[in-house]
Amino acid sequence: MENYSPNIFFVTGSKGKTSTSHFLSALLPNSGLFTSPHLISVRERIQVNKQVISEQDFTKNYYSQLNQPFQKLLLTAMKYYKSSNCQDLVIEPGIGGASDAVSQLNKFKLNSSSVLINSIELEHQKTLGNSLYEIAVNKALLATSSTKQVIIHSSNYENPEIYSGITDVLQDFNLMSKLKVSKKKPDYFQDAAQMALDAVGGGLVSKDSQGNIIMVKQCGALIKVQIPPGHCQIVQNKNNIIFIDGAHTSRSISFAVSEFRKQLSTSNKKKVKIIFSQTKDREWKSLLNTILQLDVKDVTLVPGVSGFDLNVSQQFGEKETIICEQIAQYLNSIGIGAEVIKDFASVEEMFRNQENDVLVIGSVHGAGVVAKALQNLKLM
Repeated sequence: MENYSPNIFFVTGSKGKTSTSHFLSALLPNSGLFTSPHLISVRERIQVNKQVISEQDFTKNYYSQLNQPFQKLLLTAMKYYKSSNCQDLVIEPGIGGASDAVSQLNKFKLNSSSVLINSIELEHQKTLGNSLYEIAVNKALLATSSTKQVIIHSSNYENPEIYSGITDVLQDFNLMSKLKVSKKKPDYFQDAAQMALDAVGGGLVSKDSQGNIIMVKQCGALIKVQIPPGHCQIVQNKNNIIFIDGAHTSRSISFAVSEFRKQLSTSNKKKVKIIFSQTKDREWKSLLNTILQLDVKDVTLVPGVSGFDLNVSQQFGEKETIICEQIAQYLNSIGIGAEVIKDFASVEEMFRNQENDVLVIGSVHGAGVVAKALQNLKLM
């Protein structure tokens, strides 16, 4: 892209990258933010100064010359950031690092680039590799010989296999002197905020009584940021709470279930309803084992929906529906009532008279379907 040389902060990893991206963008005035995936509208992925791109600006900047949807969105975002005079960009890859379209931004004439690597787990193994080492290498390859700094989550430092993958790449680029290990914090979101702070020189992070993240930069500036939608999001209704989290890895699901339990301590409901979604054929049994430690009334499987914007006439994905039907069959075989929802209308109907507390978990796409239904019902 001619005559545009921004500072880019790549934020990758398996868990926490979207939260870190939001927190980092909040620390950088008039910054561009690109995240993936979206909850309800594709425009959520493209923000400037914490404001989602408008429909008019999205249409005006839409880059239609390519066939790959993610690349179209990325170049649409870059055009918009340039027209908005954003000098700092926070970019979250879709999958991995070297295998992701965002790596092509390193070919631009950048003013500087930084790489933040959140906690790494086994994920997307067909694309990223079958071992933690291979996945770590793929994500670390967002760095180049000119990278300004590389910040890694403390868990990556503590795991020899992951750390070896990252440092093997950094040694090849002579970047070991640019490596920083982020300070460990009490929970998932404070961890993410600390990584963001470390990328801009460090600072202090805490949480207020409403769950907002408080970040204090080295210069003394205080920034309060809400946790992004779809991340431990609580919808408080008259008869129940609905807890929405797109968690889909072992660690993130464990954290979400733990946070959900804290909300249950103030609830009188004995059993909870689970809404579970999977868009890929992951090791869903191990994920369910964590969730089923709750006192579960029943489980509803919601297939994800792909596409730019969710609407009530959309059909759920065929592949996702098949996966959900397999999960429902398994749950019924072990004595837990389970069914697969077939359309948006059924999702809305499920919430009209729902009195049990609800945990929505398993994928961002499934969380988006629920969020859209709740919007339509004016419950959020």
